[in-house]
Amino acid sequence: MDLNRFQQLLLEKKQEIAQAMRRTLPVKLGRLAKDHYQDNFRQGGFVDVTLSPWKRTHRQQHAKGTQAMYSPLMSRRQNLYGSIYYHPADYSVTVGTSVPYAEIHNEGGDIKVTARMKRFFWAKYREANGGAWTRKKDGQDPSEEAQFWKGLALKPVGSVIHIPQRKFIGESQKLKDELNNKVEEELGNILSSDTSTR
Repeated sequence: MDLNRFQQLLLEKKQEIAQAMRRTLPVKLGRLAKDHYQDNFRQGGFVDVTLSPWKRTHRQQHAKGTQAMYSPLMSRRQNLYGSIYYHPADYSVTVGTSVPYAEIHNEGGDIKVTARMKRFFWAKYREANGGAWTRKKDGQDPSEEAQFWKGLALKPVGSVIHIPQRKFIGESQKLKDELNNKVEEELGNILSSDTSTR
């Protein structure tokens, strides 16, 4: 196809291209981005050029039963995983997460212990300790998981807990390449639909 024919084709397809850029592509690109970010959870790390695995959690190392099978940032309820959304608009799409604690996991950082957190830590200690406040009902010492929660519960209000970065959303070269490929594919489909009917 020569340059003149290509320019003519672009003019003929101008409305279809504009419609794709305004409505179709924001939806498709948003879905692609959401799937990519949720796949980071399944892989247990952030995919940029390659996979950067997340630091293993204390739960992964010491929990038993169903709790041990979940990778970092995953749980039975999948709150963080399920919170990733995309909102298409004219010529744009917004991708994000709706939970308030997403940023601390994505960026890492320090949080201050509150009285409410201490009550939660004590409840988790008791749960991990078989419902007992001291030794387990069978006379055994508390498990490593129970001791972990007790250590957190004993921290004074106002002390700091460090949350390591486990990035799951952000700029990614792999995602950028996938988005570019989708745009090229969509525009290619529009342009080729004319030539196939002539």
